[in-house]
Amino acid sequence: MRRALHILLACALPVLPAAAATPVAVPSGQVLYLQEILWQEDTLRLRFVAPGIAREGGTLGFEDVQQDFQALCETMGLQLLRETGRTVDQLVVSMADRPLAFGETAPDTRQFFEAFRIENGACVLEVF
Repeated sequence: MRRALHILLACALPVLPAAAATPVAVPSGQVLYLQEILWQEDTLRLRFVAPGIAREGGTLGFEDVQQDFQALCETMGLQLLRETGRTVDQLVVSMADRPLAFGETAPDTRQFFEAFRIENGACVLEVF
């Protein structure tokens, strides 16, 4: 897991092309790549590229990857908070079928998001 944190920290600066990142293991078995980490005031964002969720050519829907969000929060997110000593009010995990700059709109790109609050060292899903 230490190696994953080093990958996280290395990716925290610029947006990396998905091909340059190391795949991240998740419960669904899909191939994910960490695109970037964003610290925004009281929010930590973990942004992933997930080609398997693409509308065309992808095979996974939200139901298929739902457990991945919790796993990413509990492993990478909480580890990053512990290692940096930072605290946040919210941790957002997102997946897009291709790399996108944060805030960019692309109607043909499929994106999924989940938000968590960190409570007693655990990720608690926030329902919108």
